Amino acid sequence: MKDGWAPASCHGVAGELTVEPALGIDPMKNVIKEAAAEMGCPVVTDLHGPPHYSLGFGDVHRTQRNSTRCSTAKAFLSVASGRKDNLLIARHSTAIKIIFDESKKAVKVVIKGVSCPIGVRKEFVVAAGAVATPQLLLLSGIGPAKHLDDVGIPTVIDLPVGVSFHDHAIFHGLVFSVPSLEEQPSDPFGQFLSGRKGPLSTIGLMELMGFIKTESTKEWPYPSVQFNPVRYPQKRFVSGLLSQEVEQAIQDINKGTDILVMMVFLLHPTNAGTLRLRSVDPGDLPVIESGLLTDPRDTRTLLEAVRFVEKMAAGKSFSDAGVRLRYINFPGVGHLVPGSTSYWEQAIKSLTSSAFHPVGTCPIGDVLDSRLRLKGTSNVRVADASAIPKPLSANPNVPAIMIGERAAQFILEDYTSEDSKI
Repeated sequence: MKDGWAPASCHGVAGELTVEPALGIDPMKNVIKEAAAEMGCPVVTDLHGPPHYSLGFGDVHRTQRNSTRCSTAKAFLSVASGRKDNLLIARHSTAIKIIFDESKKAVKVVIKGVSCPIGVRKEFVVAAGAVATPQLLLLSGIGPAKHLDDVGIPTVIDLPVGVSFHDHAIFHGLVFSVPSLEEQPSDPFGQFLSGRKGPLSTIGLMELMGFIKTESTKEWPYPSVQFNPVRYPQKRFVSGLLSQEVEQAIQDINKGTDILVMMVFLLHPTNAGTLRLRSVDPGDLPVIESGLLTDPRDTRTLLEAVRFVEKMAAGKSFSDAGVRLRYINFPGVGHLVPGSTSYWEQAIKSLTSSAFHPVGTCPIGDVLDSRLRLKGTSNVRVADASAIPKPLSANPNVPAIMIGERAAQFILEDYTSEDSKI
């Protein structure tokens, strides 16, 4: 481990998923760290360990290999793809229903466009994610009996599938004008291809994250807010998460200067949402009610986070670096004083989106047992983020991979004592 990193007990080693330290060189990283220190926040080398345990500002480790993303396909599937005795990779094969026998044991799986269902020899492991997994189970008759009856699906097992949908929210309204990077490589593609270096080998300012407890959440045992800065060079802003009018307002600022958007993540929204079937047609996307910002306490937490960043912006580090907060002129705020509580409350309402971090739709405890098995049946297991009961204080990507690892271990433990192969 490198100097300043958390002890080895806080990091796994020698696993399939490669983790690399941050490599970005954007000078705004140090400016933000200095501004955080001015606010009394810890600035740490490793956010994973003592004494702060994910509180403070620091560079994050990335799931990358040789400066490119280390996906689950690269880390796990590519290694096993040559196996012929117990692995078949079928692309463009969407499961649309699990068929159960009278004892509620899964016996077949229906694949879209395939006339003959596929038999289940031992277990069916569902790992389609926190949206598609509950949709598949609901289509198969696993879920709240009343909802299944409403859409016309016979209930096989009455379980609260989709009853609890959790997500993170992102507030996008903190926009700063920042000095342009002084040195830009003339050929970033060539630099990356020849040596895996340069701006294309990093995720830029997003390598820096900050975690705090706001005033109203200071007694919590974990952070309530995450900060993630993103730099957009001049005339390069695009989000896709905001309305066209809001994006245009930010693009107007970006026309004459580089901008930094300080994304604010609400890590633990108060209310959960729901996921329900739209119809019995597997091609119909499910109906999702996110529950985000349905409790005024969440707006208060985001407002406190905004005030925290405003104080950072008013400090010496931002001022000396030429960083200036810019108020977005979006529809509905023309009569409000920029920076006022009313302005920010309207901004939070208009400029907040999903973080696309869904969890909790098939939670351990209510839907799954402690070994990820679906309650009420003997041979269906779930191995994805839908098993996580509550929102996490970070991105659920790696925790979801960990759940897959645990499911694999459970399966090995359950079946290796038998004579037949897994």
